[in-house]
Amino acid sequence: MKEKQLHIISFDNPYPANYGGAIDVFYKIEALHAIGIRINLHCFTEDKVVPEQLKQLCDNVYFYPKRTALIQLLSTIPYRVKIRYHKKMVQRILEDNHPILFEGLHTTQLLKHKDVLDRTLLVRAHNIEHDYSKGLARSSKNILWKGIHYLEALRFKKYEQNLHNVTNVLSLSHYEYEYFNKAYKNAIDIPVFHGGGEVKELSDKGKYALYHGDLSISDNIRAVEFLIEIFKKNKYPFVIASGTRQQCIDNKIRNTVNISYVQIKNDTHLDELLEGAHINVLYSFQRSGTKLKLINALYKSRFCIINENITDEPKVLSLCELASTKEAFLATIAKLKDTSYQESKLRKAILPELYDVKKNAQKIAAILAENKK
Repeated sequence: MKEKQLHIISFDNPYPANYGGAIDVFYKIEALHAIGIRINLHCFTEDKVVPEQLKQLCDNVYFYPKRTALIQLLSTIPYRVKIRYHKKMVQRILEDNHPILFEGLHTTQLLKHKDVLDRTLLVRAHNIEHDYSKGLARSSKNILWKGIHYLEALRFKKYEQNLHNVTNVLSLSHYEYEYFNKAYKNAIDIPVFHGGGEVKELSDKGKYALYHGDLSISDNIRAVEFLIEIFKKNKYPFVIASGTRQQCIDNKIRNTVNISYVQIKNDTHLDELLEGAHINVLYSFQRSGTKLKLINALYKSRFCIINENITDEPKVLSLCELASTKEAFLATIAKLKDTSYQESKLRKAILPELYDVKKNAQKIAAILAENKK
């Protein structure tokens, strides 16, 4: 393939890739780089130092601060969109005519510039954002934040109409593909990117149950609180791992001998935690297709217990234990804790076919080639 330049606008610094959204962005960059696409990466982050891992994969990496002043809440544009805009980024992107890949609807404020609308414009839909905001509202315990999230949902529902102006929406799952293709007729199903490589060969037994996720998100906090109540009852070792720490979680696990919190240092550290786990517990109160942290666990760890909101892919579901209530989780943990893990062969037969990162990168490259301008 002839070399192609691409701007990628990311909602955050994708490295370290230690939570779902960052994992999809980082390993997408890695896969696109591997097939010869030259990347100019623009990230909205408070970080100051560009990681070497990004420098090695991109021609240019630019960091911009988020404009988080509370006055942004007064805009009709969703807050999470409004804070991700920088004049210097606009200036850099308008210097050429390269295609643009927006990571999430919340990075698309650039679409208000008519000068970019004649380019190939791709939006990676990490969520159906108005549904996601409603879920955050339901999970939030703070009345003020509940109201803010519900208002954000209304704004996103209206703002989403901007997807009529893009070339394609790249959906993560069947559920999201069906939604976007019905509404905008331009969706393409490209499953999550991950750093799993090959399914790991692991010993029969791990040492603990593991939850990993971004604890700055209210749905994840609520899920962890749900799981803490389960592990307080069964006394099986339970590790909560995240790149962010929350006082409310510390308070709930204080004086519990079998539950601990670990701060994830980087993706290598997360891999070590996954390798040591015998059971992965994943729970969500909101439906959003297939969670990337499940795919990570299936490639790198042992048993997975999930509820119905974690995946909408039947083949992936067949590799997991399904539980929705505390009683079901307790019963399934009791069954698995003394069960030898013997499922690598089955996972190797199913996962590479669904989540081949090179094949999925080539799908994006084909879109760029087909819409060359």
